[in-house]
Amino acid sequence: MSVLPLVCVIFLLMLPVTGMVPVLHELTEGRYPETNDLARHLFMSVNMVGALLAAPLAGLASDSLGRRVPLIAAALAVNGLALLLIAGHWSYPVVLALRFVEGCAHMSALSLLMTLGADHGKRHGLGASMGAVGAAVSLGVASGAPLGGWIGAAAATQVPWLGGWLMLVLAVAVPFALRDVPRETERPSPVRLLRELAANRMLAVPYAFAFVDRLTVGFIVSTFSLYLRTR
Repeated sequence: MSVLPLVCVIFLLMLPVTGMVPVLHELTEGRYPETNDLARHLFMSVNMVGALLAAPLAGLASDSLGRRVPLIAAALAVNGLALLLIAGHWSYPVVLALRFVEGCAHMSALSLLMTLGADHGKRHGLGASMGAVGAAVSLGVASGAPLGGWIGAAAATQVPWLGGWLMLVLAVAVPFALRDVPRETERPSPVRLLRELAANRMLAVPYAFAFVDRLTVGFIVSTFSLYLRTR
């Protein structure tokens, strides 16, 4: 399988995520004037908490099943439905719950797509494949923000609404566009995977880096964005 369909899916997956950042104020205080600073920040935070919890579970399920593509398609479908519902008229706690579900689905899809890239990279060049994956993520993040600002200029809810339909289209297309790599070794059990993960203490280094990186990004996309909107 060519890496091009994979990076295209990753690029499109990233658009709704950063597309909501320019209209964060309108999606929170604009729709729910009674919300305070903490509640507005929770709009982004609960999404990231969902991502944190779902990513390892999705990885364990994928490794146990030996399949990536069906789980990616399912996660994209859930992501799309959550985005469509976020655009609807609900109480703010319901919106936060939908954001949590969306975060779970988005990160499950993204992490499995990146893993699928690594699977194919082992056969066709790991460095090139993962470089293309990283470029797709960065390009999607960079494109999503201005696109979201443009789409949401008239109505902020258009961003999750159109993003939801985009995710549903991807959910239908992924089984035809992507292919799993045949497993050449025995599928490890979830218990064995957890033991091997705990035994590899060097993984704490990239985990710590990722934590600091996401902490910084969270401040920029949430606090700084809301601060600028009030000035």
